[in-house]
Amino acid sequence: MDESKLVFFTGAPGSKWSAVAHIMAQSKKYLFDTGDYAEDRQYAHYNDPDIIPHRGSYFGPGFPFGDSFDALDRLSKKEIFEEIERAWITTNNGYKIIKCHQFSIDLPKIYKMFPNSKFVIVYRSDEKCEEGWFGAGGFDIPYPRYKEGYTNKETMIKAMAHENRHNLMFIHENKLTMNVCNEGYWKNVFDVDTDDSIIKKYIRMVEGVPLTLDSKKLELKNEDGYSMMVRNQKLDTFIATMGFE
Repeated sequence: MDESKLVFFTGAPGSKWSAVAHIMAQSKKYLFDTGDYAEDRQYAHYNDPDIIPHRGSYFGPGFPFGDSFDALDRLSKKEIFEEIERAWITTNNGYKIIKCHQFSIDLPKIYKMFPNSKFVIVYRSDEKCEEGWFGAGGFDIPYPRYKEGYTNKETMIKAMAHENRHNLMFIHENKLTMNVCNEGYWKNVFDVDTDDSIIKKYIRMVEGVPLTLDSKKLELKNEDGYSMMVRNQKLDTFIATMGFE
């Protein structure tokens, strides 16, 4: 397996990391491999059928894959590669996004093991993560299941803060830039087609724009549209990357 094509992707529960990963996978600058997507590997918690935030494979305790990925250094590279390959149904040999919340705790070790791989960290404040994750269904989320890995509400809230803290420490240690996940970021950094109507919905959702707003008025390219947009954007989701050009 080409280690340079692995993207170790992390963010605390409630960080909107799943939607961020899906937007990134639409890049025209980089070829991402979404061969892990399948109808039985998704969860939607919005009324809009176009928005399916949870897609593809998830790794970590209690998740469909990578039950031991909360401590990758316990595994050989061969074992890691085999588990990643198991999650992909088809492949186009592009970049594979390996989503695991617990990567946050061991980012320095993972970077030492895979110095040629890519890394992505998604961040929202502890309070926003708590609000977002429990608002999306919490322990009732059917995919992926969180009960085994996080047990109960108290444990989950502590884990969110713990994972966020370690993510910020890695960002600080490696002097990574934190960018707001807004439309301009996706267009300018990953060359995502932000004019695509469905992709735009994901971007607005990550920006915190209520999906109940009149999209026609919201997307008007005039002062009224721009004013409506900035009044409703929360812009509370951030991203840091390592290894991309």
